[in-house]
Amino acid sequence: MLSPTLINARNRIKSIGLSDAIFARTCGLSPTAFSNVLREVSKFDGQTELHIHQVSVLLCEWASAVAPLRLPDNSNDLRRLLDYAERNGITTESVREYVSSIFGLEVNSSDAVNL
Repeated sequence: MLSPTLINARNRIKSIGLSDAIFARTCGLSPTAFSNVLREVSKFDGQTELHIHQVSVLLCEWASAVAPLRLPDNSNDLRRLLDYAERNGITTESVREYVSSIFGLEVNSSDAVNL
């Protein structure tokens, strides 16, 4: 049986429209290994599951921050975005404010994706 951590991560992945393969690559995992775990053919250790959880939460935060725009649809660009933001101290809140200003939208924290 899949762990609650993986079930929740997969639900987050699907809610933002990412494929399992793109998500796996963004996490630095083999899409085949990720698929095997989801099909309960194998298991990840606790540290890998924690990493999956953290990346899925972060991607949901970013998806909410860039709305109505979309996140990149390939793992290389997603990973570059996350790495650049981390290196340069760019927060999802500052991105949300900027994107909202482009579209003349009011920033409302209640519109954030539920994690």
